[in-house]
Parts: sequence; C-alpha cells; structure tokens
Amino acid sequence: MAGQPPAEQILVASSLPTAEQSATFHKFMVCGNLFECPAKYKPIKPIGKGAYGVVCSARNELTGEKLAIKKIGNAFDNAIDARRTLREIRLLRHMSHENVITIKDILPPSSLDDFKDVYLVYELMDTDLHQIIRSSQGLSDEHCQYFIYQVLRGLKYIHSANILHRDLKPSNLLLNANCDLKICDFGLARTNNEQEFMTEYVVTRWYRAPELLLSCSEYTAAIDVWSVGCILGELLGRKPLFPGKDYIHQLNLITRVIGTPADADLCFISSDKARRYICSLPTCARVPFKDIYPNANLQAVDLMERMLVFEPGKRISVARALEHPYLASLHDINDEPSCPSVFAFPFDTDTLSDGAIRGMILEDVRAFNPEPTLPPLGHCATAAPIPNGPQPGGAMGIETPANSFDAAELGLKNCLRRPATEYDGLTFASHMVAGAVAGICEHVGMYPVDTIKTRMQALAHPGQRLHGSAVHRALAAVVKREGLRGLYGGVWAVAWSAGPAHALYFATYEAAKDVLGGNQAGHHPFASGAAGALATVVNDAVMTPADVVKQRLQVARSPYHGIADCVLRVTREEGISAFFRSYRTTLVMNVPFTALHFATYESAKKALGTEEEERLGVQLVAGGLAGGAAAGLTTPLDVVKTRLQLEGVNSATRYSSSAVVPTLRRIWQDEGARALWRGVQPRMLFHVPAAAICWGAYESMKRLLGSG
Repeated sequence: MAGQPPAEQILVASSLPTAEQSATFHKFMVCGNLFECPAKYKPIKPIGKGAYGVVCSARNELTGEKLAIKKIGNAFDNAIDARRTLREIRLLRHMSHENVITIKDILPPSSLDDFKDVYLVYELMDTDLHQIIRSSQGLSDEHCQYFIYQVLRGLKYIHSANILHRDLKPSNLLLNANCDLKICDFGLARTNNEQEFMTEYVVTRWYRAPELLLSCSEYTAAIDVWSVGCILGELLGRKPLFPGKDYIHQLNLITRVIGTPADADLCFISSDKARRYICSLPTCARVPFKDIYPNANLQAVDLMERMLVFEPGKRISVARALEHPYLASLHDINDEPSCPSVFAFPFDTDTLSDGAIRGMILEDVRAFNPEPTLPPLGHCATAAPIPNGPQPGGAMGIETPANSFDAAELGLKNCLRRPATEYDGLTFASHMVAGAVAGICEHVGMYPVDTIKTRMQALAHPGQRLHGSAVHRALAAVVKREGLRGLYGGVWAVAWSAGPAHALYFATYEAAKDVLGGNQAGHHPFASGAAGALATVVNDAVMTPADVVKQRLQVARSPYHGIADCVLRVTREEGISAFFRSYRTTLVMNVPFTALHFATYESAKKALGTEEEERLGVQLVAGGLAGGAAAGLTTPLDVVKTRLQLEGVNSATRYSSSAVVPTLRRIWQDEGARALWRGVQPRMLFHVPAAAICWGAYESMKRLLGSG
C-alpha cells in the first residue's frame, strides 16, 4: 500500500513506544472492574476473575501481539498481597523458560498518585489444564505424557533456581492449541532457604503433600512432586484424586489409597501431636493405582506411585521422574535446561513498608518502560536492581527460541476445543443460570402485588370497584373473600415459565450488549437499552402464553380450575392463537419498557457508584429506580395488554381489534383517560422491589458463578 513502510520498519518503530503513545490511557470494563491501560493495549475479552486479580486478553496495537493483562486491584492495601505481587514479579523477571509463563510488561500508572493498581502483562495462552480435564475433550495417553513431561521440565528449571512453586494445580498450568504448557501463578512461590515461608498458606488442599497437611516445620521440592502426582492422577481419571473437604478428610483420603505409613516413614514429622494422629488412624492397605486406573498406561501408573509416596525423602525427584520410562520418548537431558543462576530475594519482606514495596514495583515498571514516561519516584523508596537474573530481554519481551519438541511432530492432535463465547467473564450458559434464578425470585416473590394489579386493570368500566381503589383495601378485600390462596392463583404458571424465560432474557441481553459495545467503559446507555429490547423479543415468546394463563387465573371468580384446565379450555374454545393474541401488544409495551429499564439501570449505577466496584446496594437501588420509572411511564400500554389478554373472561369487554392503538382509543372513549392509568400504583409498587430483587439476584448469581 502506498505510503506504508515495510513490515520490518513497523516492528522496529513500535518496539519502543514513544512517550506520547505511552502517556495516553484509556478505560474499559472487565467483569465489573475498571481497567486503565495505555492506549496501545486494546481489550479483546475477559478471561477470568479470581481472588488476586481480574484477567482479560488484549492486543498490542503497535506490535499486533495478543497478550493477557492481569489487574491486581488496590495492590498495596494488604501487606501480604503486596509482598506476594512483588515476589511474583521478581521471580518471573529472573526466569526465562519455555514451560514458565513469560511476563511481558508491567503497565505504568497514569500518574504516581494513581498508582494503587498493578497491571501485569503476560503472554496469552488459550486455556488451562483444569478446563481441559473437566471438558468432554478426549485425552490420549500421549497427551498425558506430553503434559506431565512439560510440567516436570519446567519444574526442573524452577527448582534449579532454588524456587519452590508451592501451588501446582491444573488451573495453574496454561495451555495453547498446540498443547504447549506453561506454569503460572508464582504468588506463593518461595526460595528453599527462606524461613518465613513455612508459616504461610501453601498449595490448594487437594494437591497438598502430607508434610504440609501435618504442619511440618521444614519441607523441600518434594511438595511440588506430590502435586504433579495428583495432577497425573486427575489426567488419568478426569477427576481429582484426593478431593478432601478439610485437612483431616484430606489425610484420610490419602491413607485410604496409598496406605497407612509405617513408623519408619514418620521421622519427617516434627510435631508429636501430628505423629500421634497418624498413628491413631485405622490401618489401611495400599490400593494399587492400577486398580484405580485399570485402563491407564502401566508406566504412567508406576510414575504416579513413585510421586505419591508419604515420606517426602522417598519420593522420586524431578530429575529422576524425567528419566522414567513413561517419558522416554520425550526425555532429552540436553533440552532440559537448568536456571543459570539461583534466585535470591534479599529483602526482609516482613518489615518492608507499603512505600518501599510500591517503589520496588515502580522500578520493575521502569525496567519494562525505559522511556521517560513515568513521574519521578518522589517519596517512594528506591529499590535495588533485580539480583543476578536475566535483565530486560529473554523473559521480559524478546521471543524465546521455539520448542525443540512439538506437538505436531509427536502426532498429537489439537488438544483444545474453543470455549463457549464469554461475556463479562461468564459463559452464555452461566448467564442463563443467573437469569433463571433471578426470574424465579422476582416473579414468585412479587406475585401477590401482581395479582392486585391485574384485578384493578381488569375492571371493564369505572363503575366497578374492588371495595375501594386503594391498593391496601383491594388487598384486604381479596384476602377476606378468597384467603391468601387468592393472591397466588396461577403462581406455578409463572414459576415454571419465569426460569427459562429469564434465562434466555438475560443471556440474550448480555450477548447483545457485548456486540453493541455495552461492556466498554463510557458506553452510551442506548447500548444497554437496545440490548434489552432485543432480549424482550426472545423472552416474550416464552412468557406471553404463561402470562395469559396467569392472568385468567388471577381474576376474581376465575372460571378455570388450575393451570391444566385453563390451558385445555382456552385451546379448545379459542385456539392456540389465544395464547399469543397479545404478543404483538406485549412487544409494543415491553420493548419501550425494557429499553427504559435497562438504560435507566445503567445510568443509575453510574450515578450511584464508581465503575471500579459495583456493590449490591448500588445494584438494588439502581434496579428499583429503573423498574419504577419504566413501569410508571408504560402503564397505559400495560392496561391495553391486560384487557386484550382477558377479553371474554367473566363477561369482560371484547375488542374489535387486537391492535394497540384501536384498543387504547376504545378505552379512552368508553372510560376516560384515567382508565389508562388504572393500576399504576400497584404496578409501580410491584416493579420497584421486583426489579431490585431481580437485579440483585442476577448480579449476585453472576458473582457466585464467576468466583466458582
């Protein structure tokens, strides 16, 4: 193309962004969290959310490279988390290995005063081993070999740097479509000679070695080997090997499989109490792993048995595991490098101040961003340079050599199926689950109010009254005449339909909102309103028939005896079309209602709280405001819908047309303008708390599913 420099020049020019480019920041939302990054990083989609951060994929617009950005929010508020972040950065800067995740960048803050969040940029992988194991994707023995070999190859390098990972589990083993594996999450890693590491939480329980469960004062690299053995068992059986509920249950599960240890194998236990507990356990014989995994490769079983040994001193080492016959086709000692230098962390992290940690991380930021784009350190402590590890380059952004072993050469097919499309960090199915729960909570909880609204709107002329027009008097009249059951007539029709209808409703809304740009920071409320309108079309196709049944059972002295009787009689007497008579009207009413509702909800949330953290209270208030405003403004259309759905029931007025405008005109002429606002009070009384309940339940379920 004329005027465009060669590709080589583009790469060279963009390898070091200018100060102007680096100083430009933009904001976007990921899983409800506000990201503020240099403009060269364009977000692609959320990846996940955990206790220590939120991750999204992004593209470096200068290089075209796809990366993963992890935000650690309020990184300096908690001293333990701040030290964890600093240590992980220093560890990753020290290491450069094909099976260890590479840190590509640490994003500079827009200003020193705003430096409260830390953004780490990693190479982007496609998924993790946990997702593969729990999927229906078939895994061959060759896949298992290749995965375990790469874990051990990476561990050899890590251990040679005098580092213990201490949190190996399937979700910390990242994979790409070529089955290449990288070990990640070094937040709990420690050097082998640090004293304070013994007192902190280590290793997710299911992958925790016996010496950790028994609170041993010292432990070695053998703890990582035990974790690899558990991972191998999970690969072979497609489920966790020791899924303990607590540490006692965990120990019991272990001894039931590998057998009760002999007294000679307890010498590593320093606690008399722990030793007495082990001795008190019922004697269990070892269960051969070949019986647990009858279809597994016997060499894989043998390797696992050598890893899962109770006494850590008798456990196979990483170096010996690489030489095991199970991995013979992959093992090449000349291609299994050790770290050229031992990692040292010469800082007493227990006494480091917040300012000192902040200053050290700023020095790390400067190592990746040498251009003068950062403000002076000012009051922040100056940190020492990275001790004896690779400097910028290698693990810090320059491509490492291609793997000398390749999945295609080994005959392995692509081990990944692309995950379901995600919005806001959750899958379409997760949004359906959250929507279903929200719909049931809303409709069942608010059903009595909806009954009163229907009774008031069903009056065919102003002369009819329900013992007074006030809501509380109408409620009292229904209870007196029909009992509490009168308030719940037809509730099961709504309960059965609200779940699937709202599942489709919210899942469609989230998908449409993402397409329309509603997940970007600073988006116009129109995006949410338009997405809600599209979701209404899907929702109403399910809800309209149920709404017809519900309202015919809600009217006073209903001629129907339950849901089945209503469905059968309406079908026989009026035809299937009777259930959809008001569908067009329902859409005419619900599209503006939903557009107003969702746009108001998004606007209210922004007005009530910051984008960085959406609290439940903000969501409840915003939902209530949105529901009330939308309900009040669309009451005339709701009256028209109700009349069309009830025409002919108990001598209710029949209308010559099912169209909205003629019906609205007829009501105006026969009963006056006030009739179009009949039921506005109970309608708003319903929608304010109903919307609050619905949004609160929906957002809470999303958080629950996201954290899970």
